[in-house]
Amino acid sequence: MLFYLALYIGIAIWLFIDSKKRLFEQGKWWAIATAILGPVTAPIYLAIRPLKSTEKREGGRAWNILRNFALFWTITMFVAGIAGMTNASSVAAGASNEYEEAGAAIGMALGMGLLFFAWLVPMMGAVALGFFLKTSDIEQGPTGPLVDAKEGDYSLKNFVDDAKSKLLNAVEKAKGIANDLKAKHQVQSNSTSPPPLSTPSTETRIPASCQCGAKVKVKVSLAGKTVKCPKCDGKLTIPALPE
Repeated sequence: MLFYLALYIGIAIWLFIDSKKRLFEQGKWWAIATAILGPVTAPIYLAIRPLKSTEKREGGRAWNILRNFALFWTITMFVAGIAGMTNASSVAAGASNEYEEAGAAIGMALGMGLLFFAWLVPMMGAVALGFFLKTSDIEQGPTGPLVDAKEGDYSLKNFVDDAKSKLLNAVEKAKGIANDLKAKHQVQSNSTSPPPLSTPSTETRIPASCQCGAKVKVKVSLAGKTVKCPKCDGKLTIPALPE
């Protein structure tokens, strides 16, 4: 699976760069499809992409699709064969006796035989059907958007720079969304949190002194009045408030 992803992700990147050079706006979608479907979509792209002024395409669309499929299928099976042989060699190297080594060799031979038939049948079928559907049509470039325009100046460096720029923009956008969500959560928390406890207010009191030496503080409402001293039970005159 890893060999397949590595192979067709690389082809998809090449396809995207190629579509940029040919001013083919749908190229990005063909690149995404190729990274997933590989030998199914890449041949179709090569059969429909705009041609440069020095290029031509013969045999009709069906012939070109099937011919390109045979090519990509051969590349796929070749890389799969190398990956299979590598895995089989590692298994054989880890064998602890001659029986395990023989089993690994037989397994590798059977696997390679199955892989050969998996390559041969679709490839020969595609070529045979392609010859049957082949026409005498000839497309001469330039075609499509290249008719009235020059080839686009786009390279692997442009692809890397664009990918880096889009990644940074996505990160900044994600940070902005995260900050907005955080601020919204704080506002909701503040609106639903209970109000702070209020400390009871202390009423202002007036100090007064009795002849017995007792010192007391009484309410403002008793200013200018005479009250009973709590110590000697004598009369205690509360001073009036200043005007």
